[in-house]
Amino acid sequence: MSADSSSAAVVSEPARAEPKAVRDLAAALEQVYTSLPREWSAKEGAQTYPSYRFYLSVIAACAAAIARERSSSEPLDLLDVGASLSVIGCSCRVLGMHVTDADDQHSTNHPVYQPLRQRFGVRYVDYDALVDRLPFEDESFDIVNSNDMIEHLHGSPKRFLTESYRALRPGGRIVLTTPNLASLHNRLLLLLGRSVHHSIRDWYHGPEWLRPRYTGHVREFTPGELRYVLREAGFVDVRVRSFNVLPGSVTAPPPDAAQLDYTRGRFSYLGKMPFHDRAFHLRSARDLAYLLVGWVTAPLPGMRRDLVATARKS
Repeated sequence: MSADSSSAAVVSEPARAEPKAVRDLAAALEQVYTSLPREWSAKEGAQTYPSYRFYLSVIAACAAAIARERSSSEPLDLLDVGASLSVIGCSCRVLGMHVTDADDQHSTNHPVYQPLRQRFGVRYVDYDALVDRLPFEDESFDIVNSNDMIEHLHGSPKRFLTESYRALRPGGRIVLTTPNLASLHNRLLLLLGRSVHHSIRDWYHGPEWLRPRYTGHVREFTPGELRYVLREAGFVDVRVRSFNVLPGSVTAPPPDAAQLDYTRGRFSYLGKMPFHDRAFHLRSARDLAYLLVGWVTAPLPGMRRDLVATARKS
């Protein structure tokens, strides 16, 4: 096994913290979910709910580490890059942080999400990570978080990472999550002669909600590659771990399903997606496959589905 495989954990630090801290994370996320459009939360949101809980736990661990190092209980400043719907940003705001979301307005359709950010007091800036300089002074934030964004960049992540480094205060942390290119899932697909990329049909035809730029996965990373780009950007104490998260499972439509309109609007792309429950339930072959992958990759961390990286600005 490579060195990358030695630093893997399925559960992050806050899951071993006091029960109250874990409950606080769940309560913050639930508060945000109750404010989200039902069209999203009953389908995509329910499926990704376990992932959001994991992401929040990693951010909370970084926040706790910063507080210990500074011997301070002052609220931290968090920048969420690639914030999209702002689930993480708003949840961090509930937890007491000062939060700024940064994303490409062409991709996020900002007017749809604006009421949620306003409700929770989250600031928003339009930002294209590929070409823009972050519109902030040096050392403006304590944490830069970016979930499942770096793989969407149509070029080198160097500008995004070096800008994140510049915007962090000394001792600040960056948190990145992204799919693992070397996952067992991808390796099996290649063995079967299938692509590990998103559908060629989506890539070629470009559904109208993704224009003017295709926003699917452009380049995923292996653990070693993610560690390399963070170190090249100047970060220290770089830690890349792999993890599997069981998604929400297919379930019956919610009671108000008949009232949800997927024929038009921002969430029309979810029309053919099944409804989900927020908790994982073993109901289908798909669910069994997720369990089997978790079991097989337990001793093979380099092959888990996703990666989480944390690093510090010296």
